[in-house]
Amino acid sequence: MIVNWEPIRLRDSKGNFTRFILPIQFPDHAFGPIVEHLQERRGQGGLLKQQNLAPDGLLPHIRRHLNLGGRTFDATRSLGSFWEVSALTIDGTILPSEGWICSIRGSDERSKFGVPFMFGPPQIALFRTGIAFLSIEVRPTNLDPRDWFDLTHFLKFMAPGRERLLSHPDEDLSITMPIIMRSLAELLETPGMEPLEFEFTFEDHSASKGDSLKTFSSSELMHFGSVFLDGASPSDHDDLRERARSGFHSKQDVASKSDSQTSGDEMARLIYQDQQSFEFTVSSSVFVGFEMQDTQFTTHNLPTHFREIYFLLFLFVHSQRLALAILTDEVFEAIAMTASTSTPLLTKQLNDIVELDRRLLEYTGSSYFLQVTQQHHHHTYYTRLRSYIQIQAFFQEVKDEIDALRFYVSSLVQREADRRSNQLQIAVTALTVVFVPAGVLLTLFAPKIPLWPGVRDLSATESALITVGILVFTSFTLWIFRLRLRKRGDR
Repeated sequence: MIVNWEPIRLRDSKGNFTRFILPIQFPDHAFGPIVEHLQERRGQGGLLKQQNLAPDGLLPHIRRHLNLGGRTFDATRSLGSFWEVSALTIDGTILPSEGWICSIRGSDERSKFGVPFMFGPPQIALFRTGIAFLSIEVRPTNLDPRDWFDLTHFLKFMAPGRERLLSHPDEDLSITMPIIMRSLAELLETPGMEPLEFEFTFEDHSASKGDSLKTFSSSELMHFGSVFLDGASPSDHDDLRERARSGFHSKQDVASKSDSQTSGDEMARLIYQDQQSFEFTVSSSVFVGFEMQDTQFTTHNLPTHFREIYFLLFLFVHSQRLALAILTDEVFEAIAMTASTSTPLLTKQLNDIVELDRRLLEYTGSSYFLQVTQQHHHHTYYTRLRSYIQIQAFFQEVKDEIDALRFYVSSLVQREADRRSNQLQIAVTALTVVFVPAGVLLTLFAPKIPLWPGVRDLSATESALITVGILVFTSFTLWIFRLRLRKRGDR
């Protein structure tokens, strides 16, 4: 199905934007040093300033611990840290982060010479669970809606051969979104820590060891945004919503859906008001509004809410999802090691389980919140997004995996304890069988033993050697008996 674009226009509003997001993993113990490094750069008059993302919309304990623009930072208590970048350094050229114009080739003849757009300020969000989000906003400079859809589609690609060059009108500079994301990631380089590597698919090397930053999706960027459309036919509304949700460009054909497919999309849509909705995928969230009233709220307040509280909620939910992905990967490694070890190293496995318990407890206390705001629309958005990407089910899956691993290793510990107890009991029984009768005989016949034929003729050395031989024979017999019991137990 092809949309009739001719009558459709973008509302002349700040509500038309897309923020592209790259999620990154870093060692959780590096959260404090990285944030302190960013604070030092801010204090030195660098390119950073701490960001205040509408803290009044959050519950007090969430607002307090997210360090939203606070002057003090406690690495042991703060759950997050949020920063705005005032300029980017690319190939030695410093570019202001707000308002500089680029263009990108679009999807048809109309845009073959480039779709002009402007950048908004890049942002860095870090969560103490070891998740960072690097993001940058783009806005089309024209009111043609095809520009918004083309930008959302063509700027998200990171894989070689799919990314498109951006041309700068005032600088002899050709860059891509992966280059922009790398320049943001380099701001996290912290003195005193191992050099951070970046795992992008367009690079020959990848991060595989040490304190490295690993990207969760190095082929396509996540996206978050909103689009206000006027003049669209009601018959095109579902098509436009699907394009916005999935990041399709303006010429891309969107197949019509059956009734069953349409009903399956209900969880992927949150109705805000009449002809206004949030559209979700696992990696995106877009607000789509048709024929919105021209008021102070829709032209100013609502776009501000999208960039602040809704964007913060989007990042917070996805930090929960990605932290769980890290945990489940660590659980898998622990289970694989346990299953492949013929003689389990119980001490190492118990230490691994204690560490997994610590990580799960920290995650529960720093991320797994069922409610973070009392505002109706904000809370509904937060709960629907968590439900759509199945945070609760994912959490229960990881918890069950850790519980099952703990039960299995505990059974190994108990079995090992039982085996050692049995061995001790057998050894004590054997020693009793050997030495108790010998003691009784010695008690009864000790005065007569030196008078036995042959015994009285033995020297002290010969007596000692015979005694040692008896002990060695007894020990050897016990060892053979124990070995047979162990082989029988292994079978």
